[in-house]
Amino acid sequence: MRITFWLLAGAALAMSACANKHDEEITHVKKQAIDVVWQTDVDNRKPRDAESYARPLVSGLLPEAHIAMGGHDARIHVMNMSGHEVFRAPLNDNSDSGGVALPNGLLVIGDSGGMLYAFDAVKEERVWSIQLSAGLTGTPIVVGDDLVVQTIDDHLYRISENGKKQWVFSAKPETLGLYISPTPLLKDGRVYTVLGNGDALALDAASGDVLWRKQLLLDDRAGALSNMRVPSATPLLLDKLKMDGNSFSDVLLIPFYQGDLFILSREDGASLMTRKVSLKSAPAVDGSRLFLADTHGEVQAWDIQTGVLLWHRTLSQGELMGPVLWHKQLWVHDDRGQLFRLNQDGDLLDSRAFPGRFDRLPVVTLDGVLYHSSLGGLYMVH
Repeated sequence: MRITFWLLAGAALAMSACANKHDEEITHVKKQAIDVVWQTDVDNRKPRDAESYARPLVSGLLPEAHIAMGGHDARIHVMNMSGHEVFRAPLNDNSDSGGVALPNGLLVIGDSGGMLYAFDAVKEERVWSIQLSAGLTGTPIVVGDDLVVQTIDDHLYRISENGKKQWVFSAKPETLGLYISPTPLLKDGRVYTVLGNGDALALDAASGDVLWRKQLLLDDRAGALSNMRVPSATPLLLDKLKMDGNSFSDVLLIPFYQGDLFILSREDGASLMTRKVSLKSAPAVDGSRLFLADTHGEVQAWDIQTGVLLWHRTLSQGELMGPVLWHKQLWVHDDRGQLFRLNQDGDLLDSRAFPGRFDRLPVVTLDGVLYHSSLGGLYMVH
C-alpha cells in the first residue's frame, strides 16, 4: 500500500545564536505582502472527493504561454497565464502527475491508471497515449526529443516523441512509500533517480543500461510509514561542495523523507557523506548558497564553498517543502496550507494561509509562483 545539514559538529550554539539574532532583527524588516494574482478551481472537486496532487505544467512552446494539468475529473485542463481555461480533454482516469512539454510542442501528462498521454494544445486534441505498468505521480523529464517517466511501481520508461517505448527499466516495488514518487534528473546523458527500495541509480539515457547502483537503506526494516525512510525528492547535482572541512566535486545529493541526506559521487555512486535530516524536496541553490527546508519546520542556509551555516529559522510546526526561488526570494510552504516568503538572509517577509495543503513543489513562472492545493485550487502568487 502506497501512502501520502546537516549539523556540523559543535555548531549547536552558533545555530542558536543565529536564530536569536533573527528574532531580534525581524521587526526591522519591511513586510512584503504575498498577493494572489488570480485563483481558479481546476477540476470542480467536490467536498468529499479524493484530494488532488497534480502539478501544473507551464509551456512556452505554444504560440502563447499556457498552463496544463490533469484533474480529478479525469480531464486535462489547459489555461492561459491568467488562469482562464482554453480547452479540456478527457483522460481515462483522474490525474495526480506532473507534466512536461516536448520540443515538438506536445503536452504530456499521466493518470492514476498508468496511461500516459500527449496532447496538441493548438489543435486541442490527443495525439497519442500509451499504457504503463502503474500510475504516474512524479513529473516526466525531457531527454532529447523524447521523455523519461518513473511510475509508482519503480519502472522507468523512455518514450519517444510519437509515443513509442524505447527502453524500460524495472525493479521490485516497495509495499510502503509515499504516494508521490521522485522525479528523475538528467545530466550529461545520464538519468539519475532513486527507487522506493532505497536504490540510487544512474542509467544511460540512450540505452537504459545501469551505469551504477547504490543501495542506501540496507538496514531499513520499518513496518509502518511513520518509521519508513522513503524518497520523494528529485536528486540534486552540485559541481562543488564543502562540508566538515572536506571538499567534494561532482556530487549527487539524494534526500529521504524521515531519513538522511545522502551525498554520493556522481561518477560511480560512491558514498561520500551522510547527514541526518528529513527532506520532502531537494535543496535549492543560488550561487554559493544552498537552502533547505526540512520536515521539522526549519529552513537553513549554507555556504557550499566554505561549509559555513549562514542562518537557520523555524517557520512552522508542520512539514516544510521547498524552497523555490523567484526574484531572488525564497518561497517555502508547509503541509498545512501555510505559505512563507523569505529573503536570502532568512528574514520572513510574509506568510499566508490557504485552504487545503500544498503537497507538491510550486512552478516558478515569469508572472509569479504557481501553487496547486490538495483541494483543487490553483493560485498564482507573487
